[in-house]
Amino acid sequence: MDRGEDAPAQKGDIVTVDYCTLDENGTVSPDDERKDFVFTIGSSRGVYQFDDEIIGMKKGETKEFEKNYPQDYAEAHLAGQAIKFKVSLTALKEKKLPDLDDDLAQDVDEKFNTLEDLKNSIRERLNKNLKTRLRDLKIEKLLQKIMENTPVVLPESMIRAETEGRWRRLAHMYGMDAENMMKLMTHSERAREDIESEWRESIEKALHSRLIVETLIEEQKFDVNEADIEAEFAKIAADNNVDIEEVKKRYQEGRAQEFLTEEIKERKLFELMIAENTFNPGEKQKYLDLMANNG
Repeated sequence: MDRGEDAPAQKGDIVTVDYCTLDENGTVSPDDERKDFVFTIGSSRGVYQFDDEIIGMKKGETKEFEKNYPQDYAEAHLAGQAIKFKVSLTALKEKKLPDLDDDLAQDVDEKFNTLEDLKNSIRERLNKNLKTRLRDLKIEKLLQKIMENTPVVLPESMIRAETEGRWRRLAHMYGMDAENMMKLMTHSERAREDIESEWRESIEKALHSRLIVETLIEEQKFDVNEADIEAEFAKIAADNNVDIEEVKKRYQEGRAQEFLTEEIKERKLFELMIAENTFNPGEKQKYLDLMANNG
């Protein structure tokens, strides 16, 4: 629902903004301009997360401000930086939540007849996500222990290739080419070398872990047969609510089925590792904290 022309933006409102970053002279950075960015204030959506800075703005208003990012900010290229922005608020709507009833459940998906059906589906999905997260934490602990006992010297060429791959993945994530991605991340007088230096520890850890997994898979000589592939197709189809034939068609392209086979082998390895080890229960955590904790 549209807010009045003079209504100030507040937490929970849905806003549309045009924004850009500014250099120290107040000049617009051409590689970092965005039109019609829609988000809910308070959701912290997007890389820059300037939700608080636009609270109080009115439709049609333009504002310039500087935002300081903490040293532990999730986006490494912004950590410890002060970025200047120019933001124009072009649309402002009040978020109207629907009533929690059977009609809502049916609007979400026609397969739900009642609100209880919807609640049960959400509960089932949350439990599934929790199970996956706990499994991942066990695997992380096991691999960390193996890495501690099997140090390796990684070739610099391998580290360089993985670093270049990270640039490409970041660029793809934000719909940019690698060159402009580098410009964006180094526009605040941060050298590319500084950013890559910050990445190095996590890259070395990822490569070390990958080498161990590949070695263990080779040693175990896991077999992936047609039944394994068919079961995986069925699982993918069920998880994504699509026809299994559509999944099979997708995996006929390029090396997709080859990659799928390697994923199945990796899963078999992890299942074996978990089955052959015991784990002490950790401290109790809230669900959201556990799911958000990637450390």
